[in-house]
Amino acid sequence: VDVYGCRHPTIVLEWMGRHSLSIYVLVASNLLFIAIQGVYWAYPENNI
Repeated sequence: VDVYGCRHPTIVLEWMGRHSLSIYVLVASNLLFIAIQGVYWAYPENNI
């Protein structure tokens, strides 16, 4: 979407549209949730 040259608000949606099949596979196989649980800040108790 490029209305008046303002494309920045829709970049995330554009990326999600291009990679929708990959996102679906990651969510359906629970790999995304396992990867998110592995991310933590300084201590393992502070995981997302």
